[in-house]
Amino acid sequence: MGILGGAGTRRCLAPVLVILATAFIALTVFLPTSGSTPRASRDALPSKDRARPAWHNYTSVDRASRPLDDGVFPLRLTHLDELRVEAPFSKLWLASAFVDSRPLVVKAAPEVTILAVGLSALADEMGWDKTPLVCYILLKQPGARGSVKHLLVPAYMTALPDSHTDAKIFTGLLVTCPLVGNGGEIVPWESAEIFVSLSMAADPPPPTAFIRAKALPRFDAEQHHLGVGPGAVCLQPLVGDTYASSMRDFVAYYRALGFTDFYAYLLDPGPETIAVLREMAHEPGFKPIRWTLPVEWLFSRKGYQVEPQNWEIPGLPLLSAEEEFHYGYSGSSPPKLDVAVWAFAQNVAHHDCSFRAKVAGSRWTAMVDWDEYLLLRPPSGVWPPPSRGHPKQSLLGDWAATFDEEAHTAKLPSAFLFQSSFTCILCQPSHPPTSTPEKLLGSLDLRRPTPAVPAIFVSPVRSAEWFQVGYRAKTIIDPWAWFCATIHQPVLSYAQYSNIRAVAWKASGTGDENWRVYSDIVRPSIGLVVPPQVTNTSSTLGPSEFATGAMYHLRADSKVASAVADWEAAADENRFDLFSSSEGGRLLSRVRATEDLWPQHMPVESAEGSIIEDWAIFDTMSSALVRMLEDRRAKPLRRWTGDRWVGSPSVDDAGPSLFLRTLLLLATAVAVLFLATRKIWS
Repeated sequence: MGILGGAGTRRCLAPVLVILATAFIALTVFLPTSGSTPRASRDALPSKDRARPAWHNYTSVDRASRPLDDGVFPLRLTHLDELRVEAPFSKLWLASAFVDSRPLVVKAAPEVTILAVGLSALADEMGWDKTPLVCYILLKQPGARGSVKHLLVPAYMTALPDSHTDAKIFTGLLVTCPLVGNGGEIVPWESAEIFVSLSMAADPPPPTAFIRAKALPRFDAEQHHLGVGPGAVCLQPLVGDTYASSMRDFVAYYRALGFTDFYAYLLDPGPETIAVLREMAHEPGFKPIRWTLPVEWLFSRKGYQVEPQNWEIPGLPLLSAEEEFHYGYSGSSPPKLDVAVWAFAQNVAHHDCSFRAKVAGSRWTAMVDWDEYLLLRPPSGVWPPPSRGHPKQSLLGDWAATFDEEAHTAKLPSAFLFQSSFTCILCQPSHPPTSTPEKLLGSLDLRRPTPAVPAIFVSPVRSAEWFQVGYRAKTIIDPWAWFCATIHQPVLSYAQYSNIRAVAWKASGTGDENWRVYSDIVRPSIGLVVPPQVTNTSSTLGPSEFATGAMYHLRADSKVASAVADWEAAADENRFDLFSSSEGGRLLSRVRATEDLWPQHMPVESAEGSIIEDWAIFDTMSSALVRMLEDRRAKPLRRWTGDRWVGSPSVDDAGPSLFLRTLLLLATAVAVLFLATRKIWS
């Protein structure tokens, strides 16, 4: 007899085997595997925790909280409605949270800082004594038997400054919570898992109302004073395909300036954009982040251009259908008008990015859009700036050190505020520079370039007048020196915030007013905003005594983007020369206006006054242009623009749902097992 016994035994075992195999597959499909982390059981907690309030249960809070990943999914605190918390504190969403280590410089307790969104009326209710909510913090030390500590501490709420608050229903908020015990002592935090929520002091939040907090590294004041370290670019929430053809050029340009990390917030990218992002996600320092809008922020809800489960961008988290139901997108035209928070909550995204950059150790951050290019012009007039000879050389720090005599002595400004001007991508230049760098191809026609040449270098037509300082400006900031900012400029320095907070602590009876870091964080330069002198208008700029700079806003145009996409497809198929083909030159010329028609094609928001050609970016950054062209020539065109997207799957044609796919898998498995057991049966 064999292992299975006789024929009768085999006939009895066959159905059992089918049932067991089916159960195994079902468990394999439905139970989470990849991406899950081991969780300590409730029995692993000290026995005294089992009788405590629900929010004291680490396992419950851990299971209900999203992991720390490259996504921002605002969490509605629905329990505030259930508790009938007074307006306007009853409607709050928690976006992200970080442990701020800057107070440690003066031996004060670090803080958990929550980025939140609430009713715009909260902007009038800021302050310690006006906030009826408190912070609930849970800290879990490493290991299955690591201790769990629970903190109930005051919440200090600050509205993110925004000139558009009155125009929208919701606004961004910063809520800070000190990590102190009952006796005012600093609690161990560096290795702990940290969860945070908000509620009334007498009514704890449920375990489902917590988000995780990510810790900043300890602040190294001495290293910081030197101005060395990487730079990060914080980008606005991305929608559509307008920038698909220029995204790689944008990143390459800022890499040439010394920026190494790029935080790309993705709200509703189009199919062509997704194709490019799939390629760029593999590049060092490029960090795609899923950015979501709760449906309560939308006046109307429409489908995404491509459903998020079909993006397939490496590193982005996936939501279940149930989770995805709480978020959406407004597809109106213009879409920003159909959202109850300004610019898709761009200011909240910028602050989230600033904290992420600090976590990564960034020394500088640029807050810009995908069509905004900063010109950093050294005194020599040619990039890069002179090296200071530091072993950890930073191009951004080297440029900042040439700003003025005080900056040269290492008292670097904490922010550079760049005046801006709109450039005309639809205007064909008439008077290009008479000389070009030797390494540039002699056949490169600056007047009628092919789309392979980055548009910012060959779109010099702009308004002669710069916008006034602060209006439509963008910045490079020291993220450690600032507490909050608008989209266009920093507002409250960390030193100012620390002083306000110290006074609030004393007034509330929970501390004293010695919590001051004005000179301890980054020396007296903290909070110093410097508008660099704008570049002049001549096509050949000579050396200057100190560094200058400006922002060139290359307002994207759908006609140009479409023409570029068509040309790239044709060039790839017909093997056109990327830089000198007559086909490429003619294509761009067809959508560009000659000098007599420039006024009709300038962006409508342009400053008043005459129109000029300003080749400052070409003159200053020509070495970067050479490297960008060489890099682009070395790669296949399709490698540069990403695999072409064939069709944009919608909700209806995205394929069978997870449930249907699972049923199909189970049915197939049962059929295979049944056929396999027929031999045993017989």
